[in-house]
Amino acid sequence: MLLTFIALIGGCDLITDIQEELDGLTNPLVGQGIMIGIDTPDDEVLRQAIVGTEWENGGLIEIFLADATSIDNMADAPVIGATVKATVGNNAPVRLTEDSAGSYSAFSEDGLVYEEGAEVTVSVNLEGGPALFSTILPRAPDLDLPAQHDQGEKLILDLTEYAYENVLALVINAQTQAVVWSNEPTTPQEIYDFTHADSFVDRLEIPGTAFASQGIYAVGIAGLVVGEADGFDNMNTLLSSIMTGKMSLFPVSTIEMP
Repeated sequence: MLLTFIALIGGCDLITDIQEELDGLTNPLVGQGIMIGIDTPDDEVLRQAIVGTEWENGGLIEIFLADATSIDNMADAPVIGATVKATVGNNAPVRLTEDSAGSYSAFSEDGLVYEEGAEVTVSVNLEGGPALFSTILPRAPDLDLPAQHDQGEKLILDLTEYAYENVLALVINAQTQAVVWSNEPTTPQEIYDFTHADSFVDRLEIPGTAFASQGIYAVGIAGLVVGEADGFDNMNTLLSSIMTGKMSLFPVSTIEMP
């Protein structure tokens, strides 16, 4: 009898686990998120390069919510009017603003902070009940970028030593503070593609058009990791994702040396 009882308990647990997994796969709420911090540079030129940009004070978080009742038209079924908050470690929750239908964001000026090693939890409150997804915030990468680069030539970065699931990069003209190139995703489909890479990224190519003029450029690199599905609650675990990383800035000059 005891062995039968133990077997029944195990069977019930297994059924419960399977049901929870199925519920996660069939939940219609899809969340796509990306959170990027920035490692404030010591270099004065780099600090001035990001003045007036969204990176000046520390970073951002962007969340896209959609209804996946029909997978074919998720992009046309944004979830609007949700209360979305991000909590990092023991810091106070930060309310995300709905910029457009289904798109929510917050920045450092809203109180958002990036703490390496801390957990970020995003809460979504809807009529169907609260949903959560969380992950750990990784540290900024330490890369060896060339200080001197030829004007108009592409820049290829070797990332084979890192296990990045994707890499977000940007190039800022230090003289004008203009972002002259970035691969930052901006739409739900782009974020979905960005956070569902098939393999680790071993190289990144920045086009030569990013270095069109002679001058000093701030090259920002953030190695990104994807949160695990077990960090999601009351969301579609197959289609939802959150990607996080901290950006390092590196000076690159295209000024011809005498």
